[in-house]
Amino acid sequence: MDVKSSGSPVGPENTSSPAPGEDYASNARRDRFWVIAQFVLIFFFVLAPGLPIYEVGDLPFTFRYGYQLAAFVLFLVGLYIMTRGIINLSRNLTPLPSPRETSWIVRNGVYSLVRHPIYTGILLACLAYALRRCSITHFALWIVLVWFFDRKSRYEEAKLVEKHPEYAEYAKTAKRFFPYIY
Repeated sequence: MDVKSSGSPVGPENTSSPAPGEDYASNARRDRFWVIAQFVLIFFFVLAPGLPIYEVGDLPFTFRYGYQLAAFVLFLVGLYIMTRGIINLSRNLTPLPSPRETSWIVRNGVYSLVRHPIYTGILLACLAYALRRCSITHFALWIVLVWFFDRKSRYEEAKLVEKHPEYAEYAKTAKRFFPYIY
């Protein structure tokens, strides 16, 4: 157990006091902003009017159904990855980007491949939806979602490194969203 310069032990029982210059109220506001913004973006993504690139019905029969099947499989893969991420997190799961007081670093399961499988699952499911709609609007909004989750994950990782310095080492072994890519 480490000891602060004041002589009090540092451990899970003594992590409730804010660091110098840290304001829990502003952290909570910032965390809530990320969550609300995420739900608003996904809401608009789903309800946005589509500007079709082409009509799926105009495609040749076999390609049309193969294309639809590929989008459906991608959607299921996204849901599976997101579900596995939720299960692997277990009691660490929180809607807020800041880690829980009693959290630990999860490195097993889908977290051995990507650091943010829940975001990966959401992104894959939304990409499948954009493919299904064949909509330039949805592809553009998907790019906005990728940018948003990249920013949110960087904020989240800064909080994780603050709480768990060993997270920086883990980040070197697993990609952010897509295995072997990014």
